[in-house]
Amino acid sequence: MRAQVVVLTSRPLAPLYGETSFNGTLGDLLPELSARGLRHVCLDGGNVVRQGLQQQLVDELTLSWVPATTGKGVRLFEGDMSLNQWKLTGHQAFQADCCKVVIHSTKRCKKAGYRAFPVHREP
Repeated sequence: MRAQVVVLTSRPLAPLYGETSFNGTLGDLLPELSARGLRHVCLDGGNVVRQGLQQQLVDELTLSWVPATTGKGVRLFEGDMSLNQWKLTGHQAFQADCCKVVIHSTKRCKKAGYRAFPVHREP
């Protein structure tokens, strides 16, 4: 099955590659995706990833570091989100000083039936 891309946005979307838009929260979107039979969700973008973390919907994080200036970013871990619930499960180094780490939650996600994990593009 080909990956489906859904963009969380309140703005009009001009699809370039068949993506669709959803005007709402991540918590509203996931049951709809689950009803379509989708079980694996890749979150991209600091605000969406942060929603998933705050709502305890994420069970795996894949974080990539690339030596580039991207401007002001969004903090993923803030407030009462404990860093203690994550365990390092993998890592990989790439050329040009880029690296990726994979960490898994030690707690079960609040929503059963689907998994959510942020994925950032590898170099």
